Amino acid sequence: MNRCKKNLMGGKRERGTAMVALLVGLPIYLVVLTGLIGLYGAFSRSYVRLASQWACLAEERYIGNTLAEAVRYAGHIQVEGQTLILEQCSHEGILRQDRYSFAVKQDRGIVYYNGQPISNFDRTKYVNIQELTFEQTGPGKVRMRLQVENTVTKASVMLERTLFSHTIRQQQQLLQGADDVGNEAEWKELPESGKE
Repeated sequence: MNRCKKNLMGGKRERGTAMVALLVGLPIYLVVLTGLIGLYGAFSRSYVRLASQWACLAEERYIGNTLAEAVRYAGHIQVEGQTLILEQCSHEGILRQDRYSFAVKQDRGIVYYNGQPISNFDRTKYVNIQELTFEQTGPGKVRMRLQVENTVTKASVMLERTLFSHTIRQQQQLLQGADDVGNEAEWKELPESGKE
């Protein structure tokens, strides 16, 4: 009793942690620690899901823009199965033939440019290209269908895009314009020859 009186009155205290404080503090500490670990797990899963969606969008955009840019300057377009063959003539007059193709290796779809992979196959495991098909709808038009799977969410997205060749379109306009100019010149000559 004397000892308790001294502790309450500000006298000499005992050293060490009381067993009751330890038994009360340890479960509280464990609950807080478990909550923090659960919160970290939820944030990391959310980050992986968001990163996979961004990777899927970036892959679609990259492949679509790369093929659109290549088709835009093509002088001749040819489709053979899942291969798109583009012929371009450079400023130096050199004819170049580019091949864009699609293949599945080790259950993963890969887009190739002249035999070299251009898709994100080596960088992330979030995206799987399931299908890439081409359909030529006109002399300067190609319809591209790209199906991409998000491996985290298992969602599959189909991108369908029509690609146009401005070079072929300009060639057609020039040929059509030359025909129109020729017809116009003949029409102007007819009244003059009729007066003579």
